[in-house]
Amino acid sequence: MRLLRHHAENRANQTTQDRAASMQIGRRGVLAAGFALGATVAMSALATRPAHAATAGSADGARKFVTELAHNAIAVMADPSLADAQRVAQFHDLFVTSFDLLTIGQFVLGRHWRTATPDQRAQFLTLFERQQVLIWAGRFKFFHGQTMVVESADADADGGWLVASHVDTAGGQLFPVDWTVARSADDWHVDDVVIAGASLAFTLRQDFGAVLLSNGGRFDALLTAMQNKIDQLSAS
Repeated sequence: MRLLRHHAENRANQTTQDRAASMQIGRRGVLAAGFALGATVAMSALATRPAHAATAGSADGARKFVTELAHNAIAVMADPSLADAQRVAQFHDLFVTSFDLLTIGQFVLGRHWRTATPDQRAQFLTLFERQQVLIWAGRFKFFHGQTMVVESADADADGGWLVASHVDTAGGQLFPVDWTVARSADDWHVDDVVIAGASLAFTLRQDFGAVLLSNGGRFDALLTAMQNKIDQLSAS
């Protein structure tokens, strides 16, 4: 993907070891720049990025999918008639049907996915879903009262679509938000989101790798860190 490749080249000199000491799961893990999160990964990681065989869908379809997803997510998080539990439950249903969490989860683990046991993989995917739902619920709650404008959609080299958009904040700032989406059968799904140049998928891959590195590659340490972050998010 052109944007991700450019992002990786710009940040390829930043090593996993450099980030391990300061890494905190989730706080830097999903968004960056204006959302106090982020970083990226080295160019070699691109080799394991999943690709789609051929571009499916249309530019109009990709733009419509992103527009409706953002609108529905913001509406759910801003609905004053919903209790907090109802709000999170409704957002969860929207999120898991719109994001390809299995593909993203496999990518962010990289080689560690191949060495993990089936039970560890299952635990990781469960925690990954819970963590991302809570983090993204907060992000879309932040968008309430802001205006998201979907600009364009261009086919990428991996058979998906890169949808460019931006958020107009009340203070007049513009946050660029780029969505990598693809269509499989009758459904659209999100493969990645890039905000102000920081990729969700690459950032998570770097952060999870840093946790594993600092804990001698112990997969259970990553699961514990993810559960701790979920507990923090749930209590906030």
